[in-house]
Amino acid sequence: MRNNSDRLGKDLRATLDAGNRLRFFEASDSATEAEFVCGQLSSMVHGVSGVRVAVLYRTGAQSRSFEEALRHRGIRHRVVGGFSFYHRAEVRNAIAYVRLLFHPEDDVAVLRVLNVPPRGIGATTVAALEARAKETGKALWEVIGDGSFLAGKKAAGALVGFRKLIEDLTNERPHLTPSELIRRVLAETGYLDWVEQQDNLEHTSRAENLRELYNAMAEATARGQTLDEVLDHAALLSDADEYEEDVAVSLMTLHSAKGLEFDVVFLAGLEEGLLPHSRSSDRPEGIEEERRLLYVGMTRAKRSLVLSRARYRRIYGSQGMRASKPSPFLAEIPGELIEAAVGSASEPGESRHYEADPEFSQDDRYHPSPSFRRQGSARSSYLGRSSRRLSTVRPSGDPLIGARVRHSQFGLGTIIEVDGEGENRRFTVSFQDYGPKKLLERYANLQFA
Repeated sequence: MRNNSDRLGKDLRATLDAGNRLRFFEASDSATEAEFVCGQLSSMVHGVSGVRVAVLYRTGAQSRSFEEALRHRGIRHRVVGGFSFYHRAEVRNAIAYVRLLFHPEDDVAVLRVLNVPPRGIGATTVAALEARAKETGKALWEVIGDGSFLAGKKAAGALVGFRKLIEDLTNERPHLTPSELIRRVLAETGYLDWVEQQDNLEHTSRAENLRELYNAMAEATARGQTLDEVLDHAALLSDADEYEEDVAVSLMTLHSAKGLEFDVVFLAGLEEGLLPHSRSSDRPEGIEEERRLLYVGMTRAKRSLVLSRARYRRIYGSQGMRASKPSPFLAEIPGELIEAAVGSASEPGESRHYEADPEFSQDDRYHPSPSFRRQGSARSSYLGRSSRRLSTVRPSGDPLIGARVRHSQFGLGTIIEVDGEGENRRFTVSFQDYGPKKLLERYANLQFA
């Protein structure tokens, strides 16, 4: 905090005994970061009675990967200061659009998006549609196709436009992956643009949740899931158990964490663009406020604090993942106070060298600031080499059936089927804990075990 120019000096004294050093974990991607955090806290909440653990992050959209990892492990948790990811209105609206492309007879989905964003279809028109549907015994979608019973031409025209929009997207659907479809839906309906405008007026970040939904769909593509499977998965998570008072694990943004304390804190996403956030990084006062937020998060921990980041994150609209840069705030932590957690891709105090991974990113290589180096250390960690595609590790002529591989999310598995070739080559891998999964090679990032 001494780096903040407008800081008022304070003499702080701890009331607890000295504890362990801070730990730092650098993951290959956001899914691996979530698996590490949830694996660590799993042993804590199952092994110690009464322990309180928090996972903190800068933006609400970051909760999604942690929620899914916790649910997979059966760990009860709560999202403090907001709704669970798949319960958020903007996420449910976007999913309703996609569901409508599969099931136009779904009246609930129709009513949810009929006038979202606003397109001149008011409550009177909706009431007339519902009355007509009840009278004829038809679904709302069928009734929308016949606007002759409506008194106003404007409302009838709006319904015609809505129906054509959905029909056009339905025609495109078979040719798109889950992530491509959600991106197309958000763009063609104008929903993302409209939400961004509301964000600017209301100082909210709902558009980030829509972009994170795209990331969720991209991960589903990498796992070889169909759109039907993705929708069923989202519905299952949306219907998950509601808030329970006595749970040990809390997920929350740094803003929501003010005034709270926990035995153990995991502070995730220590990267440029997230912490400090991209909206604040162009102003000195914005950087200082982001530094204060980080300090708030760090001081929520009573016994143990773990900081983490991902080398690669999915970016909305891109085909793969983009290399990230460590948060500059990491360079401000004295090297003697922090150590690498087991399995971290980098030592926190090393002179680290980042290379763009051709599988994920087209960014130029990045060299972190010399201020992050531990004095006297000449060792470098070349990241990205460990994530080579399978086709570059083993000669293409060798059989892959029976090969043991490792996936960042599913762990160890065996290739039991290979289908296609080139960019469309698909593996069926039988994983020890997840069973068989179909994975596209170009997205799966499999490594030989």
